[in-house]
Amino acid sequence: MGRVKRDPEDSPDIIDSSDEEVIKPSKKRKSVGDSKDKKASKKEAKGGESSSSADTELGKVKVNDEGESYFELSEWRRVTVRKFGGKALVDIRQVYKDKATGQMKPAAKGLALTLEQWQMLKSNIDTVDELIRGLED
Repeated sequence: MGRVKRDPEDSPDIIDSSDEEVIKPSKKRKSVGDSKDKKASKKEAKGGESSSSADTELGKVKVNDEGESYFELSEWRRVTVRKFGGKALVDIRQVYKDKATGQMKPAAKGLALTLEQWQMLKSNIDTVDELIRGLED
């Protein structure tokens, strides 16, 4: 049976084809009255980064423990360029924090594009933008 987790960002089920089953309750969304400043001050008090300094890290190219280049799209999503099975892949994937090690690890939810698929997506970016604009009207 598959493993089901909740995405901290948008809470859809994540299903993994492993043999174990884990169901985590979704985190409750905070009300609009909760301040981001409280979060930032708590992180700073713990020695962590504030949300504004963390935002500057988004899009910055980093290297993971396996030597693969990646950049963060958000706190829980990243784009990694890697080789798998002798092929270069553009891997757009959710990540989670491993409780045992504290490291960010790739989740099952995501997709890996071959170079041909990546080129096709890039060549159709204007079309995607037009379709998005059509939804906003």
